[in-house]
Amino acid sequence: MQIGAAGTLDESTSNTAPTPVFSTEAEKQAARVVMEVIGKYEVRRDLVPTSAALLTSEVQEAIVAEVAGRYRPDGLLLDRVRFESRASDFSPETREAFEQWLRVPVANWPSDVLARSEGRFLPGPLYPKWLEWRALSLRTFVEATRHLVRGVSPTTALGLTAPADYAAAADVGINWGAVAYDPQADYSWATPMYREKSVTGLVDVLVPEMPVALAHADTVLLRTVAARVQGTTRVVPSIQVRAFPDAVAFEAAVRATLRTSGAVLVSDYSELARRSDFWNALNRSFADQPLSVAR
Repeated sequence: MQIGAAGTLDESTSNTAPTPVFSTEAEKQAARVVMEVIGKYEVRRDLVPTSAALLTSEVQEAIVAEVAGRYRPDGLLLDRVRFESRASDFSPETREAFEQWLRVPVANWPSDVLARSEGRFLPGPLYPKWLEWRALSLRTFVEATRHLVRGVSPTTALGLTAPADYAAAADVGINWGAVAYDPQADYSWATPMYREKSVTGLVDVLVPEMPVALAHADTVLLRTVAARVQGTTRVVPSIQVRAFPDAVAFEAAVRATLRTSGAVLVSDYSELARRSDFWNALNRSFADQPLSVAR
């Protein structure tokens, strides 16, 4: 989410008040809570020497646990819990951790995992094991977070966002398929143990992100997600406001998503707040097919 007013101001609109990103007291309080807790850890130089250290899993887990324990929210959504791309991270620390898990040194780093040639990425012989290890790393983080949240707030639901496409999710280290789903039948890179590195079952809600390029809700993709999750967790698809040229297309997508999954997460709020026609389309869709809320 972009914090601040969207767009820029010119002379003709300089007296126009920007649309606030957080418009209700509940939203403002949530933002204050998160910033307060982050600030607390940021000034603890013994634990967090720089703000960049907030990206470490230990500090992130501590922030989640403190927010859950102090405020016991109905739910916490883990967003962007993933590697940046298939091409990250090849740092010395990551190499060491991968080799420890692999129990053998990597002779040619990183080309034995992934090489780049003429603008293309070329998977090496260790690429399938690399994907398995990355999925395990993410599962370990989610499992630790779930344990911390349940320890301080047993009724707080835990959600996770992930690319809706299974292969795209694997590129960033996420395996959201049920353990019973065997990806080897569909993907050549899947190892026999890859399916066991799934985060599904650790989260109460999976939020598959529909590709921004789609101009409508791809119900085939949503049904594929449901078939591979196999009922192990609730699926609430996410669609992005900026993917749609107008409110008519947006409303059609919301309705199609509700028909297919019974729920929808609309992203992002800063865009939605500026468009009354989109708000009206969203209200009409929910009025005709209300969202059911499950704990």
